[in-house]
Amino acid sequence: MRLCTALVWLISTGSALAEQPTQSPHGMYCGGNQLVDMGGLQAESISGIVEDQAGAAIPHARVQVQIQSSGKLVRDIRADNRGRFTLSHLRTGDYWVGISSPGFNLHFWHLHAVHHGHNISLRAELSAGT
Repeated sequence: MRLCTALVWLISTGSALAEQPTQSPHGMYCGGNQLVDMGGLQAESISGIVEDQAGAAIPHARVQVQIQSSGKLVRDIRADNRGRFTLSHLRTGDYWVGISSPGFNLHFWHLHAVHHGHNISLRAELSAGT
């Protein structure tokens, strides 16, 4: 069992240590061994690029959107061969946006999707899994 999977299990069962985050996505793909909380976003749509820490594009990274209250995945797409992706037409609500690729940790954002909000450009810099 990978560490990120174990952390998700611990968090979802309530057996996590006090220093573990109390809210995080569960069931998302994690190519590394850690969950990395990147903070919050508020937008109507997101366009972005997935890169490694050296600034090189990560082609075909997995980008997932999960409803926070239910854990249901509503999007599961791949970035293109240049690491670019677009998320649009999300219903108003609270989501997790998770991005990972083989060998990279799962980075996630808390997204509050709003209609008539702004479109944001996100540079997702993934850290390598250990």
